[in-house]
Amino acid sequence: MPNPQQPASRAGISLVELLWVIVIIGLMVAIAIPKLGPAYDHSMVRGARTAITNLYNATRTAARVSNQVAVLRLNGNVLVVERNLPAPSTAKDTLDVGGKFHNLFAGYGVTVTGPDSVRVDPRGLLLPVGAHTWVVTRDGWSDSVMVSGYGRLVR
Repeated sequence: MPNPQQPASRAGISLVELLWVIVIIGLMVAIAIPKLGPAYDHSMVRGARTAITNLYNATRTAARVSNQVAVLRLNGNVLVVERNLPAPSTAKDTLDVGGKFHNLFAGYGVTVTGPDSVRVDPRGLLLPVGAHTWVVTRDGWSDSVMVSGYGRLVR
């Protein structure tokens, strides 16, 4: 039973303490938000670079498995993996590699420059032999994917 002569103890927090917490959190957010934009752009460039690397590896695998020439085509910012069908048909067969077309601008907001097409023979070599480089850019950030003439990813 409470003693009526003793004042009740205060429980909880005051409005001033609550305002101090809100001000401190606001300052932390104000400092962190300007740093998030460039970090987001950098992660989008790295993600697009990884997507190009994966699509090149899928092209190389398709060429080796099907024992036919496979082609990785770049049209604008859209990449597609194709393989040449055996003679007498001259039509191209678009392979389904997690979706037929990979629009890197829609997915990552990046711009891709580089060769329009890279042909990979069944041995995994590029046709014609020579290095190819794709450059991925977004808001000042850039990265590249380079494939040597022997079909090996260099960077």
